[in-house]
Amino acid sequence: MNKRLLDPANTLQFDDFKKCYGEILHRWGLREKRADVLKFASCPPEPHKGIEFGVYCCHCRSQARGTQCAVCKRLTFQCAICHVAVRGSSNFCLSCGHGGHTSHMMDWFRRQDECPAGCGCHCLLQSTF
Repeated sequence: MNKRLLDPANTLQFDDFKKCYGEILHRWGLREKRADVLKFASCPPEPHKGIEFGVYCCHCRSQARGTQCAVCKRLTFQCAICHVAVRGSSNFCLSCGHGGHTSHMMDWFRRQDECPAGCGCHCLLQSTF
């Protein structure tokens, strides 16, 4: 006879206990023990709450995964000031998506407060640059 000791109807409550205990173990620096406890939690992990953004090629507008577009084979990011493909150090606004070479952007925003692409975004005031 195989009988469960705990009522499956209370699984979410049991998972909460495991999470609380895992938090205590984490605070005590016992991260491996915490992992041992949490692997028995039956509920799925909490969804990621970070920032996610997509990069689109400035030439063909297809979604790109790296610095070179898989569709048109050109570099995906173009400086809003000099209009040359950006390699290496760059900055861009998370609000409007425009940006460029770090040195160009720094020079621009020393004298201006609006996006160099002309979209009207006040990138520095948005605290996203």
